[in-house]
Amino acid sequence: LSLIFLIGLISCSIGDRDEGYNACLNVNFHKHCNNEYEFKVDPPLSLKLFRWSCLADVKYNCMHEITQQRINQGLNIVQYYGKWPFWRVFGIQEIFSVIFSIGNGYAHYVHRSKLNRLPNNFYLINYLKGYNLVTINTWIWSTVFHCRDVRITERLDYFSALASVQFALHYCFLRVFQVKAFWQQLIAIILSLSFYANHIYNMNQHFDYGYNMKVNIAIGVITNLLWIGWSVYIKYFDQSSKSPKTAHPDPWGPVVVGVQLSLAMSLEILDFPPILGYVDAHSLWHGATILVIYRYYKFMIADAHWYAKSFDTTSDKLI
Repeated sequence: LSLIFLIGLISCSIGDRDEGYNACLNVNFHKHCNNEYEFKVDPPLSLKLFRWSCLADVKYNCMHEITQQRINQGLNIVQYYGKWPFWRVFGIQEIFSVIFSIGNGYAHYVHRSKLNRLPNNFYLINYLKGYNLVTINTWIWSTVFHCRDVRITERLDYFSALASVQFALHYCFLRVFQVKAFWQQLIAIILSLSFYANHIYNMNQHFDYGYNMKVNIAIGVITNLLWIGWSVYIKYFDQSSKSPKTAHPDPWGPVVVGVQLSLAMSLEILDFPPILGYVDAHSLWHGATILVIYRYYKFMIADAHWYAKSFDTTSDKLI
């Protein structure tokens, strides 16, 4: 039993180190559980549906019991295993993060029809469609993860998120440097997939949250810097900018998106206890990114039409 309670030690917080909390775990585990997974009394359907183990349910109930005691004593609400105490809804752990994750996925999905109507002579048309599918997959796993945070859903959420971030950089690189030749695109794909596979392998050997975050931030910063350089060039130095008829319709689009994303991510820094036990900074961040997605596609679609109209895009397509 002691070994079971050591699960999550890496992400231990003030709450799960509390003596009262651990005493509650010990008493209620023996009272309600046959073992880590089995309940002595058949649990509600919602807990079965989202695969709550008996130990996880005991942790949840003790977390809220101790949290209420702290509130009654005028103490601050604290985290448990690196998480704030949320009230679950029909077995769902973080209901608003789930709702907003679905909203993000839908925001990507509704643009599929517009991507299908892009001119075929735009050399990155299939990359745009691929990016759309990858990001939809990312938000599906974000939804699943926020429904129920366990090892496998956490891994799928983190790794699919990296896939989206890395795909955005890959597309940015091909667009900014106009990489159109088959062999050049092939090399870029091999390098990108090799980096991704190596990262997944290393994370499965030792799941380092800090390292994973640094990798995602580094990729995001590089992507933003490339787009900023592109925007400045297109606006002030490209020959097409000399005439209103040939000028890019949205040269500052990626910069605006970068600023919006930075503002949205600042919500993560606030990190406050969930309001009424349901809405925290992380869920608000997911909510804010929905609007950014629409702005991002507005730029990418306008850019695709502009490029196809302005340039001879005859080239070999890899995909």
